[in-house]
Amino acid sequence: MIELQIAALAGVGVTDIILAVSYCPQTLQGYVSKWEDQYNVKIVSSIEPKPLGTGGPLALARPLLMPENGAEAEPFFVCNSDVICDYPLEAMIQFHRDKGGMISIMGTSVEDPSRFGVIVCDEDNAVSRFVEKPQTYVGNLINGGVYIIEPSVLDMVKLKPTSMEREIFPRVAAKGEMYCYQHTGMWKDIGKPDDFLAAVQMQLDYDSQHNHLREGAILPRDTDNGEDGHDVASSAGDGTFRVIPPCLIHPEARVEPGAVIGPYATLGRQATVVKGARVRRSVIMPCTTVGGHACVTDSIVGSYCSLGGWSHVCDMSVLGEDVHVEDETVVRAAMVLPHKALKESIWEAQIVM
Repeated sequence: MIELQIAALAGVGVTDIILAVSYCPQTLQGYVSKWEDQYNVKIVSSIEPKPLGTGGPLALARPLLMPENGAEAEPFFVCNSDVICDYPLEAMIQFHRDKGGMISIMGTSVEDPSRFGVIVCDEDNAVSRFVEKPQTYVGNLINGGVYIIEPSVLDMVKLKPTSMEREIFPRVAAKGEMYCYQHTGMWKDIGKPDDFLAAVQMQLDYDSQHNHLREGAILPRDTDNGEDGHDVASSAGDGTFRVIPPCLIHPEARVEPGAVIGPYATLGRQATVVKGARVRRSVIMPCTTVGGHACVTDSIVGSYCSLGGWSHVCDMSVLGEDVHVEDETVVRAAMVLPHKALKESIWEAQIVM
């Protein structure tokens, strides 16, 4: 998801990117040099010693945002990492220039705004107020998590836990200096597991519709026979495995002959799917093994996991890093914390701590 944002930013001429990181910053470091080379950008990390909310990281990154040579500071993008969209950044740049405000926020309309912060704006798209997670209907235009911010806003943000949405945005809006760019394209929040899987499906459908052949993408072919998909040569031995597009299979993933991948499956780097296994509508993170004849459906499996032969992980299960599922074990609707070994089946929704 972060790479999608980097690609979009690079596409409109952004050359310097700051990753505001708190939890497990080392996880991203292995990807940074690749992204720098691929998108011709410079990426640095601003690491929070403790969580600083949505505003504090801007204060922490201020030295990186301000020019060292005394040149005039420029407006900058801020992107929340828990959303995906088709990133209308070029249009937002023009909108920001036309309005001349301190902040331009991307808004999008949703069916159920009660989970989000609702934006109230006038006919000129000037933001008048925010209503956080409204209990009564005030509108369905919500904060889409993409912003253009003028450097002067940094003077309002202190190096402490701060909420941009509750503390900074209302102050800027009260000055008449905040405008909402209303986006009508693809957008999805990915803050919950079911939303994350829905977002993956949405992105794969979007890639299919626009023929975006990103690395590892297997998109539908005109010759595909509906849900039957097509055969792909296996790099793990003689023979083929079946793919039902759309899917995203990392070039370093290993899929053995006889496995079935898709639809809407993603396999991370060095993931392994053994002969006879099936993965559909699921995300398999890097370095995880799906054992022979195992089945993963509508679930998220973290890195360094192993699923035993004939096991079944399904019904919106989420397995954290380094979870091991024994042979012939069923895991249904379970949230499993990292470093657990599951030796007995889970038939009803529960959290394994």
